[in-house]
Amino acid sequence: MFRGHKSLLAQPEPNQSRIEFILEFWTQLRISGETGMTTWDELVPLERAVMRSLSRSDWARAESFTANAMHLIAGCCDDH
Repeated sequence: MFRGHKSLLAQPEPNQSRIEFILEFWTQLRISGETGMTTWDELVPLERAVMRSLSRSDWARAESFTANAMHLIAGCCDDH
């Protein structure tokens, strides 16, 4: 096996892991359907806002919307 092959691979963009985390969160949420007491009526607008933010390369805003969804699901917000 060729040693040092990792150095030949393209390094991911700095925001790539952030994007992957966000996408994985929403994918797993859709797969599991476990939203606690939060309804999809509350989550869908956040999910759409995340996808719009990602399409504009606004990683911080996508993370913020995702964090809001996480807080809703965890029951940390009084917005219910």
